[in-house]
Amino acid sequence: MMKEVTRRTVTDPGNKKRKTKDIADSSWTYRFPRENHPFPARVILHKKAKTFRIEINAVGPEIPELIGHTTLSMDGKSRSIDSPIASTIGMALSMIAQTAAIPQGDSDKRLTGKFDPEKPFAVSGMAVYNASEIPSFKMMLDGMAQSLGPGAVANGDGKLHVSYTLAWNCEPSDIEAVIVPKADYESWLPAASKSGSDPGNAILFEVKLIDKKTGKEPKDYTAYFQCDLSDVSKEPGTCMNSPSKGTEPDLKILPTDNPDMETVSSDGQSATSKKKLKKCALSVSSFDGAAYGRMKIVAHLNDGRAVLAHLEGKSEGMNITLPFDEDENHIADAWEDAKGVKGKAPSVDDDTEPFRDRNNGDGLTIWEEYRGFLEDGTHFRTDPRKKDLFICDQIGGRSKKGINRFAALTKLDVHHKLTVDELDYTRIINRNRSKGAPHVVDQHGLLIEKFDRKDEDYIGWTVGGPGTPKSIDRIVLAHNIPDTVTRTISKGTTKTYDYYSPTAAHELLHACNVWHHGERDTIVYWKVKEVDGKKKLFEYENEADCSKPEKGYLMWVYTEAQERILPEHSLWATPQPIYRGKDQGQHSGDEDCVMRYDCSESYYGYTTHFWLSLQDEEPVGQGLCVGSSGTGVNKAGRKPYSRYGDADAGKGACADQICVNDLYH
Repeated sequence: MMKEVTRRTVTDPGNKKRKTKDIADSSWTYRFPRENHPFPARVILHKKAKTFRIEINAVGPEIPELIGHTTLSMDGKSRSIDSPIASTIGMALSMIAQTAAIPQGDSDKRLTGKFDPEKPFAVSGMAVYNASEIPSFKMMLDGMAQSLGPGAVANGDGKLHVSYTLAWNCEPSDIEAVIVPKADYESWLPAASKSGSDPGNAILFEVKLIDKKTGKEPKDYTAYFQCDLSDVSKEPGTCMNSPSKGTEPDLKILPTDNPDMETVSSDGQSATSKKKLKKCALSVSSFDGAAYGRMKIVAHLNDGRAVLAHLEGKSEGMNITLPFDEDENHIADAWEDAKGVKGKAPSVDDDTEPFRDRNNGDGLTIWEEYRGFLEDGTHFRTDPRKKDLFICDQIGGRSKKGINRFAALTKLDVHHKLTVDELDYTRIINRNRSKGAPHVVDQHGLLIEKFDRKDEDYIGWTVGGPGTPKSIDRIVLAHNIPDTVTRTISKGTTKTYDYYSPTAAHELLHACNVWHHGERDTIVYWKVKEVDGKKKLFEYENEADCSKPEKGYLMWVYTEAQERILPEHSLWATPQPIYRGKDQGQHSGDEDCVMRYDCSESYYGYTTHFWLSLQDEEPVGQGLCVGSSGTGVNKAGRKPYSRYGDADAGKGACADQICVNDLYH
């Protein structure tokens, strides 16, 4: 950009001599993009200008991430270009930086105006440029994409989105206005409210006049302060799952919190202080977990001059981001640093913990985890390094112990205090978002309900599972599942097991894509009938066959202590349903896994049937297996026999099956 002046001849009536004088054109004109000049506006600098800044952000074709930021500064003698991403972007945007863009549409219109070159002004906006219109600019976009490496996209149908800010600042040489954060500005994070009508939190500033010579408050100057917010986000709701759905600005200046302000706009985006002040307090309230915007404060001095305020410690800075966000990806830098995701795109979903899970990610992008969620009315953010699961538990009480057992086994971050408003009928936990917000999949939460247990064998059910949360209609648990059970492990030896918690954990694991160790177990029927005047025990595949002698299979039944159960036993007088565990069935694999069934009453040991209901019963799994080999009662070579052997092919190793991400399975 070159400084342009007009040579004008002026007659001095005092000495009648003719001389020339530099007169600066104080007009400015912005035109909408035209065919050959996508950004045709021209800026003419005043000769007294102290600084002139243009900031431009380029957002790439078909990808929402920021791909380039260029700042062009001029001090009347020199210019500098700062483009931290790549030289290609810096060179390309330096051309754009010599012009200002106007949003597409209404191409017949033209914006013109006047400004006082002795006073600062700033204007911001957004332009969209279609790369296919002009070959040279298509090459520019392709160069940008190439500088980003793998994953960048630029094509003739894409569009370059350019946001711009032009700042003319003719600051007085003797007075400056300094913005001082009351709290640590660089660590402040916006918070969401539950209702949307009350703020989640606020950040406080003080702007004050400073005598540049003394560094103190000036004696002879006062001002009124004009505070403006711009580029403020308007996300639906207050966080990803809030019941509130409004799209009001996420940052506001509230009259009740700003007694130094004489007027505040109805939308809370601007405020003007009382007059004759040397300093002014400002409170900006957040209504969203990902609230974002820019703040500008101008001090209007009592002598008619205006001073553009800058942040304490900065020599300039009309673009003060709220929160502090140097890379301007709409995520607070403090949170990115704390979570180790600085430099990652907001659309990334690559949670790696727990490490045994074969599928990275939990269905939530970095931006969604930063924006956060409501749990029992409290706003919180999740950790983008750890996988999360959300639960609305409508049972309460001891169900919490089951959920805690599940969380301890899986190492997932489990959030189980959601209300029915926070996990609504859709069960989509990241449902509140604008069209362009970083998003990979509609991620679902889980609903837990109770039912009256009528069938003694029916204690829990994951409706729709096994699968990821999207496929689970609900999880139901019987209200009278016992807290503990005592089992006869071997003749004369008993052991008491925790029972409710492993049962609840079992059903929750089905909602995380974990299967049984097999699916081969069955129900058979045993009944005695007389053959040649002697009672003999027969097995039938179903109850109806018990009346058909030809359908039965003659059998001998023993306990594991090799004691025979005679046909004369009173139990066999009527058909008895017997749960039969089979090799590689639901009872197979690791004995101590909660995904293993523990209700089998019999198993087949080559030529002998073993009945477990008299002296030997099944142990109750308490952990989560990491392999498929049989252990304990299923161990190979066990005496008298391994009951059910190894888990079925592709089953077992339950810790490796866990997946909460609705993008998969």
